[in-house]
Amino acid sequence: RLHFISRNRSKLFIQELLDATEDPNPDVRQAAVMSLGQIDDPKSVERLLQICKENVLGLEHLAIEGLGRLKCREASIVLMDFLDSPDVLSRKTSAWALGQINDRSSLAILKMRLAKESNPSVAAEMADALSQFADLSSIPHIFPHFKKTHQTSLRRQFGVALANILGVVGEFYP
Repeated sequence: RLHFISRNRSKLFIQELLDATEDPNPDVRQAAVMSLGQIDDPKSVERLLQICKENVLGLEHLAIEGLGRLKCREASIVLMDFLDSPDVLSRKTSAWALGQINDRSSLAILKMRLAKESNPSVAAEMADALSQFADLSSIPHIFPHFKKTHQTSLRRQFGVALANILGVVGEFYP
């Protein structure tokens, strides 16, 4: 039933999904959170934010992703806190979500965290997020990671982020 609701994306099922986030079965909770992240409704956003703030184990990454998918600007402050998380997936997912939301208030913190980020995969996601702003001042923050990264897929990710900022992505991908 939750899979049907998720595909349907109808606000008619919000209460059922909210209730399912408290289900004893972890698979049901995860499906409910994933579905809430597809339905643009204040109650969905409120519950996803609550899951993030309470750092509900196993659900926070899905909630972060849902808030990004919904482009929820009010989530930016909460998501910026996850950039300091010891958990790699939390940092990576929150960077992605902040890029999707594209709230300029997160631009400075993304630049600052990118400068300190030691995990190349997270740094690449932060570069992608920065590229969503198309702000030239992000280039000096991204370029050092591009130069020192030798893993092909990550180097490409940094290169595409730089190209997106410069508006020349077609030179990389016709």
